[in-house]
Amino acid sequence: MRKYLIGIVFCPVILISGQELSFIPSSPQSFQFTREKSVSEDEHTGKLNINIPLLSLNGNKISTALSLQYFGAGVKVDDLPNDTGMTWMINAGGIISRTVNGLPDENTDRLTKNYNEITQNAASDCAADDILRKVCYQPTAIDSERDVFNVKVHNISASFYLDENFNPYFMKNDSDVKIKTINADPNLGNRSFTGFEMTDANGIKYIFGGSLDYREMTGSKMMPAPGGISNYADTSYFLKEIIHPNNEKISFTYQNSDFETHTVFENDICYLFSGNNLDPSNNPVSVLSPEIKKSFQTLYVLNKKRISQITSTESNRMIKFNYDTKINSEFKTYLSSIELKENNTEKEKILFNYVFDGAKNNNRSQRFFLTSVQLYKNNVFEKKYNFSYNDPLELPKRISYEQDMYGYYNNKTLNQSLIASFHNYMLPLS
Repeated sequence: MRKYLIGIVFCPVILISGQELSFIPSSPQSFQFTREKSVSEDEHTGKLNINIPLLSLNGNKISTALSLQYFGAGVKVDDLPNDTGMTWMINAGGIISRTVNGLPDENTDRLTKNYNEITQNAASDCAADDILRKVCYQPTAIDSERDVFNVKVHNISASFYLDENFNPYFMKNDSDVKIKTINADPNLGNRSFTGFEMTDANGIKYIFGGSLDYREMTGSKMMPAPGGISNYADTSYFLKEIIHPNNEKISFTYQNSDFETHTVFENDICYLFSGNNLDPSNNPVSVLSPEIKKSFQTLYVLNKKRISQITSTESNRMIKFNYDTKINSEFKTYLSSIELKENNTEKEKILFNYVFDGAKNNNRSQRFFLTSVQLYKNNVFEKKYNFSYNDPLELPKRISYEQDMYGYYNNKTLNQSLIASFHNYMLPLS
């Protein structure tokens, strides 16, 4: 008698219920800014986090410093550059970034019932109350997940969500700060929040967001997909002011960029069985030649912000950020220099130099890498930092199949999708 081992290789399956998209991320630049750590090395992975001090603006009681930060996790095929290219970030100002899980918290009803309350009550009476009625008949109008907010300014980092009354509740608060919402409509209370006020242990206040001059919005869409773009949501609240208890202020100004779209990643899905919910009682049938369905996740950015100026009420100095444009590129703009001026006279200047890709994408640049930083004081060269990379121009175009399961380049030029080859066969055990 022969025994057989049935070998099955499962493809990734994404179950989407009710909503077209399960989350709305912040823009790539905001995400990278808030994710970086203050430590110099990750002992678990060996990844380096390097800070190079650049400039500072000092008042009497408060100050702000600029640094160039490196996050050494390698470059994945689908990674997007920020204003200083791949793997580097200018640490200037501050941001509260937000990941919208499900639907924006302030725009929908929250699901406050637990699983048992829903399954037991909805089965007998969908009209028992408004929440159950929406669960039964309007599931897309219910938000079952809280949005997550991440804070990064100077050496302060924190994470929180908004509770049932839209008050911040900390998940991480190593610096012992306090946060409250800035509300646009007193009648709506905290639900109408447009920004946040954070106070540290010394009583210094940090104002994030408020007006549209300090907020960035994103929306997402799975392409191709029915319907339009998901609801736009505020996903970045930029630092507006630092205020000392004596009313001394440091202020931050941002420039608005054009409407931006980014193809973030591709989803490949295949189904190995046909049947009702893969229930064995419904006799699922093995699919010998599964079709791979492909869709693209696109991120839309409104009111894209780039820091342009920092000033102080107690100093005649200011810091100015200068940007250049790159024609025939997907990122369009990059940081070219930073100036420290006193009474409109240049005191310090920093120049940023890059190498741009494009040869593998019909000469359209998708990535760029910082190659050097030059520092000048009073128009006299002071120092230079040089950076080199392993074959930075040999990466394939973004959203390429030439990547491994972690997203890194693997030079597999014959891949036809992101899913491994499917084999459906039986192996004799004996």
